[in-house]
Amino acid sequence: MKHYPGVRRPRSSIPYSGITHQHLQPMVHLLGILVASCTLFWVLHFRDGLALSGSAVFNIHPLLMVGGFIVVSSEAILVFKSVGGTKRFKKAVHLNLQGVAILTGFLGILAALKFHLDKGIPNFYSLHSWLGILTFVLYSFQWVLGFLTFWYPGYAPSVRKELLPWHVFLGMTIYVLALATAELGFLEKLTFLQKAGVVGQWSGEAMFVNFIGLLLFIFGVIVLLTAIIPTPVTTIREDVHRAEA
Repeated sequence: MKHYPGVRRPRSSIPYSGITHQHLQPMVHLLGILVASCTLFWVLHFRDGLALSGSAVFNIHPLLMVGGFIVVSSEAILVFKSVGGTKRFKKAVHLNLQGVAILTGFLGILAALKFHLDKGIPNFYSLHSWLGILTFVLYSFQWVLGFLTFWYPGYAPSVRKELLPWHVFLGMTIYVLALATAELGFLEKLTFLQKAGVVGQWSGEAMFVNFIGLLLFIFGVIVLLTAIIPTPVTTIREDVHRAEA
C-alpha cells in the first residue's frame, strides 16, 4: 500500500439511507393537531369551557399557549425542511408563523393575568410563571433579532453565516424552555385542583392531563429530531491521502 502526500480525494456525495425529516414530518403535523385537540377537549369537557370572564377565562391560557404558541412554533422551526419555494419565501413563512406564535402567547398570558386579577390571586410567584415570562421575552427578542439580521435590513452574508448557528441554538433552547414551562403549567393546575378537592388523584381528568403532558413531550422530541436529522443526501468532504496498492 503506497501513500502519495499532498493528493486529496475529491468531494463526494454519499446518500443517507436512514430516517429523514420526510418520514417524520407527517408525525409532527399529526401530533401537533392531537396535542391541540386534547387540550381543547380538556378545557371544554372537564373544565368550564371558554369565556372572556369568570373562571373560564383561564382556560384560554393553556389552549393558546399549547395549541397556539408551542404548536405554531414547532411548525415554524421546520419551515426550511417542510416548505418548498425560494429561501426568501421560506424566511417569510418562518417569520410569519413565529409572529402568530408571539400573538397567541401574548393573548394567553393576558388571559392568565385577567383570571388572577379577577380572583385576587397573586401573579408571578411560581416557577411556571417565571419560566413563562422568560420564554416569551427571549422568543420575542429572538424574533426581532432574526428579522433584523436575516430579513430587513439584513446583515452582510459573512455576518449572517456567523450568527446563524447561534440563532438556531438560541431558538432550540427557547423551544425546550417553552416545553418545560407547559409541562410545569399542567402539573401546577392539576395540583391546585387536587388540593381543592375538585379532582381526584386517580380521576379521569387527572389521567387525561397526564396523557396530554406525555403527548406534548413526545411531540417536542419528534420536532427536535426532525429539525436536526440529516437531509436525504449528505455531502462529505474527505481530506485524506489517496492510497494505491
